[in-house]
Amino acid sequence: MVLLGTIIFNDYSIYFFISLIDWVSLYITTGIFGIILNSYFFGGFFIPLLFESIKFLTFILFITILKWFYFTRLESLPIKTTFWKKIMGIVVTDLNENTISFGRANRRYFAKKISLITLLIGFIMAAFTKKNQGLHDMIAATLVVKKKP
Repeated sequence: MVLLGTIIFNDYSIYFFISLIDWVSLYITTGIFGIILNSYFFGGFFIPLLFESIKFLTFILFITILKWFYFTRLESLPIKTTFWKKIMGIVVTDLNENTISFGRANRRYFAKKISLITLLIGFIMAAFTKKNQGLHDMIAATLVVKKKP
């Protein structure tokens, strides 16, 4: 399906792989930041962080906020996507191929949690819908598209 110079993205193996790289690189980055912050603020190395509940919960909160901000902010900027998806030419747009707002990016991010708790059915349904939208894309009224070269 062609939409204003782009094609609606439907190569799920590439999208899964790129999303996996996005998540892994984000966890590596937050892990490095966590080690630095733990050393700076708590004067210890990463291992004590796992055993002291306040430090551990602080680290988990930091990762959660960073993940949320990474996905919502980058998808709502004019680049319309995260860094790894940008390399593949994959962007997130509204139904008219415009940049999504920060509020819509938040709706999409939190709707992904619904797609997760439905045993991934919210993600799988993208293969069977007309515009290849997952449940989270339908809730947020967004599309994942690949720019034509």
